Amino acid sequence: SPSPRRKSPSASRYNDSLNTPATFGVSDGQETDNFMDEDDADATGRSPNLRSPEEKMINSEGPVGVQTPLRAENDDDAMEHENDNDNDDDDGMNTAHNNIIFGDDSDSYGPYHNALLTFLQSRERLSKAYSAVRAEDGDGEDDVMQEENEELAEANAAGEEAEMKFLSSLAEICLLRGTQDGGKVGRGGGSAAAGLCEASKNEGNFWDLMTALREGGTDSLFYCVDGESPPDLSLNNDPATMLAMSPAEVLEACLGEDEDGNTSLPLQRLNAALSWIEACLGRNFDEKIANEYKNSNDPILPPPGRRTMWPATVEAMKRKGQTSRGKIHLDAPLQHIFGDRSTSPVNVSSFLESEDEANDARLLRACFMLFQAGRIDEALKLVSDCGQAWRAASWIGGEPLSSDGSGNPTRSLWKKQCREISKQMARVTQVGNSPQTNTRSLHSSIAYEAAILCLLSDDVHNALNNPVFQTWESGVHAVLHAERGIIVDEVLKAHNNTRIEAAEESQTHFPYVGTEFDAFDNNETAPEGCDGDLGAALEQLDSSPLDEIREGSGDPFRNGMSSFLVGQNAVQEYIEECAALSIAAQNEDEACFLRFIAHLVIYIDSVLPDFSSQLSLPQDVGSDGNDDSL
Repeated sequence: SPSPRRKSPSASRYNDSLNTPATFGVSDGQETDNFMDEDDADATGRSPNLRSPEEKMINSEGPVGVQTPLRAENDDDAMEHENDNDNDDDDGMNTAHNNIIFGDDSDSYGPYHNALLTFLQSRERLSKAYSAVRAEDGDGEDDVMQEENEELAEANAAGEEAEMKFLSSLAEICLLRGTQDGGKVGRGGGSAAAGLCEASKNEGNFWDLMTALREGGTDSLFYCVDGESPPDLSLNNDPATMLAMSPAEVLEACLGEDEDGNTSLPLQRLNAALSWIEACLGRNFDEKIANEYKNSNDPILPPPGRRTMWPATVEAMKRKGQTSRGKIHLDAPLQHIFGDRSTSPVNVSSFLESEDEANDARLLRACFMLFQAGRIDEALKLVSDCGQAWRAASWIGGEPLSSDGSGNPTRSLWKKQCREISKQMARVTQVGNSPQTNTRSLHSSIAYEAAILCLLSDDVHNALNNPVFQTWESGVHAVLHAERGIIVDEVLKAHNNTRIEAAEESQTHFPYVGTEFDAFDNNETAPEGCDGDLGAALEQLDSSPLDEIREGSGDPFRNGMSSFLVGQNAVQEYIEECAALSIAAQNEDEACFLRFIAHLVIYIDSVLPDFSSQLSLPQDVGSDGNDDSL
């Protein structure tokens, strides 16, 4: 799977005691510096980590939390003076010497204003650079001027950097506000604070998705919005022509970047979307870990002293060890030891002592959340540290065989078995076909184990029927993760079957290490993908019996995320519908959404004016008769 685009702001790492995350929180009055400096930013100028609220407020060099005064109209000298004193940082922003604006219940617009002002100033400088080149070179072709003029090329790069800063800054502002509103919920802020917290986080996730897609270029963000047909997902190489290469090498050659650093656009968007949703769920996990160390009633992790597997149950098994049939070994079938108490060969929770069951459920819930966040190594370490290294070993079979011998030579067989076990567990865990609302915070351990196997085997159907997938984001991750996994399987299948044909023609046995004979013959149980069509893939959410997954896209920000993932005419329809609703705002909450859609329209108008001109935005809809158009 693709590497996560970035880690979560408070990414916790488990120390040996499993008591306190090694790099989380405040200790002895000193704040832990767990964030990157500006010098560590990537090529786009975007830090891969969201910063802590304290660091962002105090040490910000970007637009978040800093009040930038508006300059006077036509004050070009003032503008020049400002640019001359920004320490060669061509983003037009003043630094932390300015006043800090903290959010309050009435929604402070200062940070949003700064982000927008900085972006528009950068666009103005880009426009001046274009004008200067035209004045020197006449009415030449724009693409020719871009190639021949170094100054214009630098201006274009600065413009793209400004776009990334604008989108990522809005994401950081909203996520920070969500954290602050979440603190009010914990202090008894009630349902109003909870609603603000969720809305801020959802908006932050929206802008974060915009940033993730924009990293792949304008075509990735505004996918086929001009009515063109979506391109087919293509591979960089044909896996059937790579007999001598290992499966891992074939995956890299087919799904990685080509010689020019390019990837098929549908695959590129899928990778970006998967990394984005993993980052969203990673932030959710880190927030729960933070709350756990604030005396939460529902701890995420099992007790710190948990170093053995099922201690209470093992003691009970020892007490039952002497029976009329003689001494029973601890590895004997469960029915031998517990009789009818174990009703299912896959339902471990049916025989565990209550204390062990609760701890096992918390352990597997934490591992499941780490799998969702793409932090597989942390999940493997956590479960191993809790005395269940066998689980870690059973979860790593999806690694394809590499030329150095690492990886699983029977990966297809392992994945098929994961799928079969997942289906057996689904009979115990799934909620059925009637719509349900999920209100439980902790389910049985088998539900979380089944959820992990659903992710490992790309089993979307059983995932969307499993009650531990509690949010719309969880459903989106299950769909996107499976879509990527199915594409990987198709590549490996083509490579493997070509090897089998070559072996049959040469009448030799096992000419290639890792060839799985007959492994792909029985395909009726294998899931089918959508060939990178995110719109078709997301339609699977409608089949879930869980209200949280099926109806989650009704939230306006989640609706926006879906629209930009789908692309095409969904983007235009979303913007027009939201503009019509938000411009008639009647209260402060609705005014916040008006601010959101105004920023979105301004951004689109700046970077994609041709598309913006096609939008049917409302005119004169204000109740006071004034022109309230966007």
